[in-house]
Amino acid sequence: MKRIAFIIALVGCAAFSFAQQSADDWFWGKPIASVQWEGIKHVDKRELDATVHPYIGKTFTDEVWSDLQARVYELDWFDSIEPAAYPADKDKTQVLIKFVVVEKPAVEAVRVSGNSGLRTSEILDAVQVKSGDLYNASKVKLDELAIRRLYQEKGYPDAQVSSSTQSNPSGVAVTFSVVEGGQVSIKELRFTGNSAFSAKTLKAQLGLKEAALFQSGAFQEAKLEEDKAKIVAYYKSKGYIDASVLDVTRSVS
Repeated sequence: MKRIAFIIALVGCAAFSFAQQSADDWFWGKPIASVQWEGIKHVDKRELDATVHPYIGKTFTDEVWSDLQARVYELDWFDSIEPAAYPADKDKTQVLIKFVVVEKPAVEAVRVSGNSGLRTSEILDAVQVKSGDLYNASKVKLDELAIRRLYQEKGYPDAQVSSSTQSNPSGVAVTFSVVEGGQVSIKELRFTGNSAFSAKTLKAQLGLKEAALFQSGAFQEAKLEEDKAKIVAYYKSKGYIDASVLDVTRSVS
């Protein structure tokens, strides 16, 4: 709904702006000579030009104009966009399109708070948002999930991650706040009911590993489910077609 409302508003703005240039709608049916930008500060202009380049030389029609606007909007880099059309030459044989934009604020800094089990640098390596990028709330939410997955991989199944922003004249500071919870490591893996294969053989099939000198033994719930399937697959590959994992019990100490 937000996108539809934006495009409708943009089309309305464009129609008004174009109407000011000429009462006879001179621009329809004319080739697009160039696309210009005003208000660019942090956005990579090369990416912008690459986005609109396929429209250069195309005939200015309602379909082409709607498609071009949609491509610019999908970039999600601007808080506002005001388009206008101007003659590219004195005889009005070609169209120059100009977008006056207000960029979204830039990310001034990315910080992490509440972490002690994982290094800040390790967490920042896992996120997409970087200092100097344009702020995008959707990407920040995805980064919250990325940090939580990182903690789960490191054996923190209860880790919680949230984010907050602080605006200032130079941009937006993004802070990821972490509540780590306890780290869970695997002390020992045991098997019952196995007679055809040793525990050592079955352990070799697993993604989960016991904690050792050079092995953290981090527990991951997702890997546990995968390992149950691996055990069954291993047995079936050896001819035990009715093999199954009946249960998994956990003893926490």
